[in-house]
Amino acid sequence: AKAFAASQLIEADRPDQALHVLLEAKDQADRNGGPIALLAWNRAMGDVYGKLGNFEKAIGHLLVALRLADQQPKHQTKAKVDQLNSLGSLYWTMKEPQKSVEYLDQALALAPQVGSVATMASLMINRANALTDLARTDQALADYRDALRLSRTAGLIESETVVLINLADHYLRLRQFDLASTYAKQALSIAEKTGSKASGAIARANLGFAMAGQGNLRGGVPHINAAIAIYHDTGARADEEGLLAELSEMYEKAGLHRDALAA
Repeated sequence: AKAFAASQLIEADRPDQALHVLLEAKDQADRNGGPIALLAWNRAMGDVYGKLGNFEKAIGHLLVALRLADQQPKHQTKAKVDQLNSLGSLYWTMKEPQKSVEYLDQALALAPQVGSVATMASLMINRANALTDLARTDQALADYRDALRLSRTAGLIESETVVLINLADHYLRLRQFDLASTYAKQALSIAEKTGSKASGAIARANLGFAMAGQGNLRGGVPHINAAIAIYHDTGARADEEGLLAELSEMYEKAGLHRDALAA
């Protein structure tokens, strides 16, 4: 129950509160938790530490969860795919895209046995992120498009939002700011309708950077600052620090050195 409550806090972008809940449950998990409960607890701890930027602890917990997944014969494949997906996503966050792709390739090879469209879409999105960092642009775009098609066909609103966010980011990297703006606006529209603060923050940041790339720096910066404020309020320190670094870099490129230092 504690792991589920923590997962809800993680989804709400409240990793600091989620960590508190999970640490309170640690003694109980050690004493009374069966393998499935321990798997859920370690996976949640890995997700929380990843959000908080403590990657060494995150990997440790996710590897424990992966070992526990191998011990669950009834739900072994689904549990293993989930853990491989989490590890792939974490290594991408750590800027190790090759390791990320290796884990995600393993997960995608097993995914047809799970039979979940949502799982397949998630894996494709995460692998596309890593492939983008490896400059394998065509393969990344193919994964994004397949994930968007699957999400829309199955009515997976959250998954669709994530794909749109990542497509916006993909085109930002390619400096195709008009396309980036189009996808960011679509993602922001859905996030506002569903009330997702986390997705809304990322979509807003992407829209801000796209507008700045189009030459509208004054219009773009408020969107970026709004996203930073959300990350700060929710305790998502790794996301906040990453966005501040991107904002500072943008100011530097624009020759606004004072603003860069302030960011």
